[in-house]
Amino acid sequence: MSLFKYYKGEENPPKTISKVQELWWEGEKSLYEKVRRDPAFFSRISEHYHIALNNNSISGILTDNSIDKNIRILIFYLDLWHGKNYPYDDLDLIFQY
Repeated sequence: MSLFKYYKGEENPPKTISKVQELWWEGEKSLYEKVRRDPAFFSRISEHYHIALNNNSISGILTDNSIDKNIRILIFYLDLWHGKNYPYDDLDLIFQY
């Protein structure tokens, strides 16, 4: 969980975070639970990240080597998760993460 910015193992989001932060809390919790149920899940997301990177399908922070690779994979997952679960929201929200 040290990888996560907002989710720290709570059952519900803290009352002290904003609605945008709560959105990312939910995404981090989703990833945590998927990896807990299926330890190979993070490896599969990592594979998809590297395919997208090699195909030049991603840009910006996702290609910034000064940022830890696992953080970039987490952001990649959150971007995919957000697009799937909130397809009509403002996609610029990922930049607020």
